Amino acid sequence: MQKALGLAALLLSVLAVGAQTVDTNNAAVPHLPPSAKIITFDPPNSFATYPTAINDPGQVVGSYSDGTVFLGFVRSSTGVFTSFNVVGSANTVPVGINASGEIAGYYADSSNMSHGFVREPSGSIITFDPPGSTSTTVFSINSFGQVAGTYTNVVAQSFIRDRRGNFTTFTIPGATSSYALAISEDGSVTGYYFSAGRQSARGFERDSSGGIMTFDAPGAGVGAGQGTVPVAINQKNQIAGISISSKNFLHGFSRDSAGVFTVVSDPDAYKGPGGVGTAPTFLNNNGEIVGYVQNPTGNFGFSVDTLLNYTTIKVPGSVSGRSRVGTLPTGINNSGTITGSYQDVKRMTHGFIRF
Repeated sequence: MQKALGLAALLLSVLAVGAQTVDTNNAAVPHLPPSAKIITFDPPNSFATYPTAINDPGQVVGSYSDGTVFLGFVRSSTGVFTSFNVVGSANTVPVGINASGEIAGYYADSSNMSHGFVREPSGSIITFDPPGSTSTTVFSINSFGQVAGTYTNVVAQSFIRDRRGNFTTFTIPGATSSYALAISEDGSVTGYYFSAGRQSARGFERDSSGGIMTFDAPGAGVGAGQGTVPVAINQKNQIAGISISSKNFLHGFSRDSAGVFTVVSDPDAYKGPGGVGTAPTFLNNNGEIVGYVQNPTGNFGFSVDTLLNYTTIKVPGSVSGRSRVGTLPTGINNSGTITGSYQDVKRMTHGFIRF
């Protein structure tokens, strides 16, 4: 899924379905606000740091390597680190944190099978698997403690777990497998699925009452490794995601609650053969989206607001290029504070926060 969609083909496909588009001749020029402040960090004794999310109080969660296994961490708004590990796990991977400080994620056991967990603000950890699951991967948590993810029972299926530990499992009509990647404040879930006779991914949204709508982003291809991959949903049920075209090029998209699409294409993204292009990773409740971009000089992060003003995000000292990560934003809170990771000249990965 790491290819980029040609601009001409994208605009034609978007116009054909009547979606909103961005004319790059009129789009805002990428910029670095002079007021932006970036701090970098690593948990103590870390060999590699991978932040995944930030909440409104400014707590950052993620995982880090101690040279042997991956552990979870939470960094307070004042820079205090707390490391944690699910007892008996080989690796612990937090993926989300809500405003109350509840952390959700997954871990691998000694047999390398994955299971879900929720860590309470007190530090206690609850582990779980949906009924019949042989492997569980958690992707998201909302403010009410609802968790969304995917479990395997012969095939990959989607689930929601509430704060009391009750599971709701669901399938998409005609799907052979489905992956729930994000959950909104009202319990709506988005993700992607595959169906028989079709190799590409399609997007879905399951609302809080259980109704399911499927969709394809503008320009999405129908071949293997192509299609529509939603990655985030906010309290307004706006969805952000990735569209992979028939030429294996990639662009971002935003889809509002009425089903109207907006193309997310950073003006500096590489649009030639083999390029990644623009890949959203998260959005906040204000509709601000973050993600990463690849162009001929290497990878960098971006944010874009609802008026399609793009901001380039490059951590000082980050190095990108062939086989190098550069700067990779992974989360943004409702105040616009961004977290993510970057790679330095020694190929070491560190965390950052951008205010």
